[in-house]
Amino acid sequence: MAKLYQFDDVQIDLRSFRVLKAGKVLPLEPKALNVLIFLVENRDRLIEKRELLDAVGGKRSSPKMC
Repeated sequence: MAKLYQFDDVQIDLRSFRVLKAGKVLPLEPKALNVLIFLVENRDRLIEKRELLDAVGGKRSSPKMC
């Protein structure tokens, strides 16, 4: 697993558990950052909602999203 992901002017630093855009820290909730990391690490395949929720600790009985 990489310790740092970078694309354009965005960096996802897994060691410090933060995201930077143009060198500035983006204020993200931990669960949002976990979702982003999971999606980046699985960028080459389709992720089903259930798998994403299981991976980031989401509720399986959440209301339907529009």
